Amino acid sequence: MLTFKEYVMMNEAFDIKDGKLDFKSDTGIKSSFGKGKSLTPFTKKILGDDLVSYSLYNANTDNSTDIMKAIKSADMNDSDVKDFLNRTAIYAARVLRGLKVDVIVTPVSSSPLTKEFVKEISRRTNYDVYTDSFRKVPDFSKIRIDTSHPGLTDKIKDSMEKTIERATRRGNLSVKMFAPHHRKFITNLFEVVDKNLFDKIVDKHVVIIDDVMTSGTTAKNIYDVLRTNGAEKVSALTIFKSS
Repeated sequence: MLTFKEYVMMNEAFDIKDGKLDFKSDTGIKSSFGKGKSLTPFTKKILGDDLVSYSLYNANTDNSTDIMKAIKSADMNDSDVKDFLNRTAIYAARVLRGLKVDVIVTPVSSSPLTKEFVKEISRRTNYDVYTDSFRKVPDFSKIRIDTSHPGLTDKIKDSMEKTIERATRRGNLSVKMFAPHHRKFITNLFEVVDKNLFDKIVDKHVVIIDDVMTSGTTAKNIYDVLRTNGAEKVSALTIFKSS
């Protein structure tokens, strides 16, 4: 009978081959599942103690794009993927219980692996779960630059305004269009899909679940909406973080 630590540590390394996750490779991206003997999740402070992200895997690569592409193309019928989801959901449920979470929300995602991950968590917990509950605003004119941020300079502001103008003309805006060190100044990037959600989050601890933690822009923008509409506390949980 395997202990919890022995179980979640099995086959934790992965690679990306032909654009897909490979859990049997000894080369490529190495990852660690939690840190230290206690398997503490990796943390990143996005807004100080007000918004902390907890990541289950640390992927030793700076190229988060490769990870996201592999996640989106993961085969849900593959036994290795199923085993990965199972043990990862077990660990995630343990982390969430420690955080004393009330509600889980996710942004609209094209990643089947992330959707299945949340389903596996739901099977093991009694939290209220609202998947695909936040989407990027379709009207780019609503996106704002946080002029109150102490780190914003006139040069950065001008650069970001030009990026938003170009995106508006093209009819397409992505966070990747902004320089990584500029993304923290973006606000109003996400909106709630169903405003009835707001009745469920008042005075609750809400956790945002996503696939990869990079700049934290998604979590920060959803945090703003949740806190403005009554959530007492907001945290983020991701499967991977890129180092």
